[in-house]
Amino acid sequence: MMKKFIFAVAFFSLCLAVFSTTGRAVEVDPGIKPYAKVGGVSGNLNSIGSDTMNNLMTFWAEGFNRLYPNVKVQIEGKGSSTAPPALIMGTAQIGPMSRAMKPTEIDNFERRYGYKPTQIRKFFDEVQRFESMLKAKPSEFDNILPYIKMLNAKVAYAAGRNLVSLRFKDFISGSLAQIKDRDDFYAFAGLFEAFMGYYKFYRPSEGGGR
Repeated sequence: MMKKFIFAVAFFSLCLAVFSTTGRAVEVDPGIKPYAKVGGVSGNLNSIGSDTMNNLMTFWAEGFNRLYPNVKVQIEGKGSSTAPPALIMGTAQIGPMSRAMKPTEIDNFERRYGYKPTQIRKFFDEVQRFESMLKAKPSEFDNILPYIKMLNAKVAYAAGRNLVSLRFKDFISGSLAQIKDRDDFYAFAGLFEAFMGYYKFYRPSEGGGR
C-alpha cells in the first residue's frame, strides 16, 4: 500500500520547481525546509480521465517516479467524463479533467465521500488562460494584471463555500501579492503547475477532506 503523503510532501515539494521558464525564482519562506524523500513508498497509482491531459500526466508521473520508483503509475485517457465515475468507484486516485464537473457528477461525488470535489483545477485553468494571453500580447500585462488580482476574490469566495481549503486560499493570495511584472507572473504560473502535480498525492484533513 502506498503511504499517504503528509502536508510537507505536497507543499514543500514546490521548492523543487520554483523557477519559471524565465529563470526567475519565486520568493519562498526561508523557514520552509526543502522536500526530503521519505522511505517505504510503493504501490499503484491510477489516473483515469481526460485524454487531452495525457502528456501532462505523463510528465508528472515521470517526475514522481524519479523520487519513488517503486510506485507504479498507470495513466488511462478516455475522456473527462470517465474521471468522476473512476474516483467514485475507487478505480483511480487521480481524475484529470479538461472541463468543470457537471452538477450531477458533483452530487454523486459528494454522496460517496461526504464533501464536494475541490475547484483547484478551475483556478489553474484561469492562470493558464492568463499565461496564454500574456505570451500572445506581452505588452498587455498592465491591462491584464487587475483581472489576475481578481483571483483573490474568487478564491476567497470558493473557500467560504468550502470548495477549496484555507491553505490553498493562502497559497493563491500569497503568490498574487508578489506579482509586480510579467516575470513574477510566469514564475507563479510555473509554481502553480508544480503544485498541481504534487497536490494529487496529498489530502489534508481540513477543508472537507482536501
